[in-house]
Amino acid sequence: MNVPGDEHDAALCRRILFLGNPYHPLSVACLAALIEAAPEVIVGMPTGSGGLRRQIRRASGAGDVLSKAGVLVRAKLRLVLRRAGLPLRGYRSLEEICLALGVTTIPMRTPNGPRFIATTRELGIDLAVLANFGTILKEPFISTPPLGCINVHLSLLPAYRGPFPIHWAVANGERRVGVTVYRVDAGIDSGPILLQRAIEVTAGASVRSIEAASHATAAELVRESIALIRSGQARYTPQDAGLASYYSKRPTRRSGYAGAISRE
Repeated sequence: MNVPGDEHDAALCRRILFLGNPYHPLSVACLAALIEAAPEVIVGMPTGSGGLRRQIRRASGAGDVLSKAGVLVRAKLRLVLRRAGLPLRGYRSLEEICLALGVTTIPMRTPNGPRFIATTRELGIDLAVLANFGTILKEPFISTPPLGCINVHLSLLPAYRGPFPIHWAVANGERRVGVTVYRVDAGIDSGPILLQRAIEVTAGASVRSIEAASHATAAELVRESIALIRSGQARYTPQDAGLASYYSKRPTRRSGYAGAISRE
């Protein structure tokens, strides 16, 4: 059964709020795509480097910690070079995109706080778009934008809900992964689906290569989602809870995670 979108989508979807991880490539790719697709984008910018700290806390081993710390160093260096007027290819952080393209940002400690909710209302935000955002949204924020909130998740929902869908797909030897755009509800990755696209996994594919393909697909789906919403053609399909799976922690080598897909 399809759940229709708001019939006033085209008239309302002018100003969009983006929430993501300041340094994660999925967030960066989706914001870049959203800016291309939407009339006006405002970015909720977490104060401090909390997004990266969350990634470091989730890291597996000293090498992963150093790698993620290096992300912050490179991102900050690129900001210095941008401000100095040097031409650079691509973006490494949300702040860099906003600086380069003149996108408005608003400071944010938590989207669920009364101050940020009031700011969202004052700005006339019509829709919120999330990609790799580490905070679980709650009411009344979820229903504050007239068109609600949509999230980009790197799995074929309802399978692999939770924060590490690709890692668990690798651990379980999946031959197909994917990307889902869904409307946020009070659950975790449980809202009705707007768009979904599968990605075939080739033999020997690494987590990194699967992530890169997933990020590119996610950017495509963001563009397509905004086009559907703005044209009033968005239709949401409820998830089948009976097919859902959820993993809260990153898999370990004991659980079968070896960092690459292998086939016989």
